[in-house]
Amino acid sequence: MSQRTFTSSEPSNPSSPITPDSPIVSWGIVLIAFGIALASRALRQPKAPSQAQPFTQALHWLGHGKQLEGAKDLEGAIATYEAGLKHHPNDFRLWHERGLALAKHQRFEAALESYDRAYALRPDYRDLAHERGDTLLQLGRYEAAIVSLNSYLRYVPNNAHVLGDLGFAHYKLGRYEDAIKLLNASIANAQGDPYSMNYARHYQIKTLEKMGELSQALKAAEAAMQYNPEFKAQYEALQARIEAN
Repeated sequence: MSQRTFTSSEPSNPSSPITPDSPIVSWGIVLIAFGIALASRALRQPKAPSQAQPFTQALHWLGHGKQLEGAKDLEGAIATYEAGLKHHPNDFRLWHERGLALAKHQRFEAALESYDRAYALRPDYRDLAHERGDTLLQLGRYEAAIVSLNSYLRYVPNNAHVLGDLGFAHYKLGRYEDAIKLLNASIANAQGDPYSMNYARHYQIKTLEKMGELSQALKAAEAAMQYNPEFKAQYEALQARIEAN
């Protein structure tokens, strides 16, 4: 194709054509990209309901609260669950999630109150019994924690975490025979659960110490050390104590 030329009737200094390299096109692309980024950010922001038009279903409040928790806005999540409860006071899920959020915020008394409200509405909800028991342990109410955690074990009898928590509660109450049985059961069921295993082994060793079974405690510490080197200090302290006697 021949190159285009201008005749004498055309302007001698025509306007520059808009090409892909033109500053106009470049700025247009930048502005479009900026607009897309703003729109994307706005879509990711959790939308709060207005007071005039609240969410119509409890699930909407639950979903928004979980969004806020995901965004690390724990106070906002708690406020959302509480707002939802004004419209749905008998929804056990809102009470339950409020309790969970309060427990994460270390507000254990308020969390327990929320769990109790949820429990009154759904006493058969197994996870609630577990979380309520954990909160009672945090508050040092070991007898009540044992009742709640035993309720959970009716549904999941071999849960290593709950068996360990029960062992800890009996240990704190000085019931060492009961504690050691539960802690041994926790260890037996904690395969693939390193947190529960370490927790149960730690209190297994301490319980055997309290029972005066120092040689058994040393064996337990040696076995624990094979899986977790952090038990070395506990093992060496026991060894020194036995040698001193």
